Amino acid sequence: MKENPLVSIVIVGMNVERFLPACLGSVEGLDYPQDRVETIYVDNASSDGSVGYVGKNHPRVRVLRNARNLGFSGGNNVGLRAARGDYLVLLNADAELEGHWLSRMLSCFSDDQSVGIAGCKIYYSGTRTLQHAGGYYDADVRFGHYGIFEEDRGQYDARREVGYVMAAAMMISRKCLDAIGLFDPHYFIYCEEIDWAEAARRAGFKVVYVPDAVARHHEMSFMGGRTRRFYLLYLRNRYRFIIKYFGLRWFLKACAKDLSDRGGRATDVPWKASHLLAGCAWNLIHLPVTIRCRGRRFR
Repeated sequence: MKENPLVSIVIVGMNVERFLPACLGSVEGLDYPQDRVETIYVDNASSDGSVGYVGKNHPRVRVLRNARNLGFSGGNNVGLRAARGDYLVLLNADAELEGHWLSRMLSCFSDDQSVGIAGCKIYYSGTRTLQHAGGYYDADVRFGHYGIFEEDRGQYDARREVGYVMAAAMMISRKCLDAIGLFDPHYFIYCEEIDWAEAARRAGFKVVYVPDAVARHHEMSFMGGRTRRFYLLYLRNRYRFIIKYFGLRWFLKACAKDLSDRGGRATDVPWKASHLLAGCAWNLIHLPVTIRCRGRRFR
């Protein structure tokens, strides 16, 4: 890795003015040469003062305005296309980075040239309670975060490969991005980073959790919590991920298992049967589109 590579930080927001002072302030406080950091704010058709705030208070930030809400995946794709960095950071507008974050993330890539994607330790804002210490999915392709809701006592302080990392604060190398392409925009929001991680591994890259890089995140601030819409999007996208990478038979097996567990009131199945059926129906209707996207690189 060359000394002080150019890093592009892409922040996507919609009506996020209240979060931007802390988020952009944390970017400006990073222990890295500011002339080697390119910050891009992508606005998803905000109706508040988000764009005006950035322009007035952070003139070095490049602002890209979308005429409509392109979602998390589409909004980030706009920023990634414009980014010039050797390494690219995705940062939620409702997240803040600790000062050492960037240098410690970059060290992961310099230490191991096979790393394509890296994520960090994430706390719930204002606490030492873990939100994310790397992600995984099980044999039923149900996603989860290591350490979630646990008080940090150092139990997740080892750097290691993981199933995926959370896109609230993550880094991807230009080499990996060129190999796997942009986010699949059909996800809109949720599961896009899991799709990326699976694509990266299949392209020969590692996905790594970096514990000494720390971020803080206001989870679900844009969706209003675990609402009906959250579960519908989560299940719809999870089933789409399964079809893309594991096939139709695995999708039908997952649907049957989810419905069975829902009927048995399994504690790890908080969604309703109606959410499951809606997610299954959506994927069956959109099956031709999903199949055409298998193995496709988005540019």
